[in-house]
Amino acid sequence: LYEGSLGSTIKAQKLMAELKRQGHNVRVYWLNAKQEGNGSEIKKQRLRTLLKKKLSRYVHEANQILSNLRYYFREKEILKKESPDLLILRLQAYFFSALILAKQKRIPVLLEADCPAAYENRNFFSQYLKLPLINEWIERINFRLADAIFTVSEELKRYITDRGIASERVKVIPNGAECGGVRKEKLEQIRERYALNNKTILGFVGSFHHWHGVCNLTALIEKTVSYDPNVTFLLVGHGGPMASELREFVRTKKMDKNVILTGFVPHSEIPNYIASMDIVLAPYPKLDFFYYSPVKIYEYMAYGKPVISSRIGQIQEIIQHMKTGLLCEPDDLDEFFANIRLLLEKPELRLQIGECARRMVQSQHTWRHRGKALSDLCKALVHDFEELNDGKNTNNRRSFYF
Repeated sequence: LYEGSLGSTIKAQKLMAELKRQGHNVRVYWLNAKQEGNGSEIKKQRLRTLLKKKLSRYVHEANQILSNLRYYFREKEILKKESPDLLILRLQAYFFSALILAKQKRIPVLLEADCPAAYENRNFFSQYLKLPLINEWIERINFRLADAIFTVSEELKRYITDRGIASERVKVIPNGAECGGVRKEKLEQIRERYALNNKTILGFVGSFHHWHGVCNLTALIEKTVSYDPNVTFLLVGHGGPMASELREFVRTKKMDKNVILTGFVPHSEIPNYIASMDIVLAPYPKLDFFYYSPVKIYEYMAYGKPVISSRIGQIQEIIQHMKTGLLCEPDDLDEFFANIRLLLEKPELRLQIGECARRMVQSQHTWRHRGKALSDLCKALVHDFEELNDGKNTNNRRSFYF
């Protein structure tokens, strides 16, 4: 694994743990992975000098491409040491060194395309100067050299197949969640710390970005508090370009008694925070390319919480309206608010929907289900590769994750 978000890092840990549970001999190598930390490390990562900021605009792309040389020799030693039957790689903007090595050593490669790397680089990193189409070209090389690809959504699969990759080479394995992990004493501590007892809690988990629907969230907070001044919004997360706007909203609207901003919370503690909520919100805006597989939706449902979400992308495939959650048209604040009122007025409906959601995730969408799907894909890929290469011995199967 090269660089990745915290969510991607946690997902990798879950999937590799499940591969081990399935009986595979797995070796995991993290190359510049972002570990969870306690929040202070995240702040330190932002403290860059003015000189570095100015230089990075001009040298970022060249530096990323040249990183392949550094990784090449490191990865070469790893592959020589381990001699794997299968190499699992994460698609990352500008990187291709491990794929080249795998082809040289005739090792099958399973590429995880967790995001449209070139699209994100082009649209979300405009602070860097780039040569036209370099990243798109490298991304296509990754897609074409990989023996198989797995990704998180049908929308992302279409992105890949639109670039000339056969549909049968791309497998969709969405994200998932774990059921359980809530500790009663931790839950009680959270309720006491934020004075949540005897209150109806509406919750949100995530960073404060436009694409997470922060503008919709603030509008819904204002509507809901006007309707019922006794509700409390528990917003769990930190960072994102709209975090300061959210804090300013709370201050100017004098909603500090109704809105709790927790700041950074370790992922291991998230289940306890979700468990303290009565209703959870996912007010995504209308996005033309919603390729995500939101882990938080699965986690909300896994802990028996009724989700009110935008009807968009994979979410509308997961949630059955009025049975395992409530769906609204993106950006339709009136519909969102009507559903919030419905659940505020009918606590028994909240419990009913939450329990149906929990059972559905437990039966279909846990990390164990995802690990089984990935294990089957790995075994099929190794088997097919061996048949094409005259039956190489595979008594000691290994998978790798860079």
